[in-house]
Amino acid sequence: LMSCDFLMNAPFRLGGIVAISGYVYFFSGWQRRLSANSFQIPCLMTHGTKDDALEIEETRAHFKKMKSAGLRVQWQEFEKDHDIDMQEEVPFIREWLLARLPLPKSLPDTQLQY
Repeated sequence: LMSCDFLMNAPFRLGGIVAISGYVYFFSGWQRRLSANSFQIPCLMTHGTKDDALEIEETRAHFKKMKSAGLRVQWQEFEKDHDIDMQEEVPFIREWLLARLPLPKSLPDTQLQY
């Protein structure tokens, strides 16, 4: 909720935002309130196909709404509940971040333990 809200109202540009198993609350007039920075920030939205806390269909619809507004959002589903998948999701997020942020392309394995 907070990460997507920040994206839509960003007062400054970030290298990227990751929203895990989230929910988007669309305030009345939300499209008119999008900041210029909102269109520049890449956002990865992940969600579990077995999430029983937040229905995936609703979050998929939120993604589509944001994408159709011109936001740089990417959607990725994982076979998981309402949690963080350390085996597949975390490495996927890591690669997504490394592709967008000015970080070293390789780090010692001791710094990447999940």
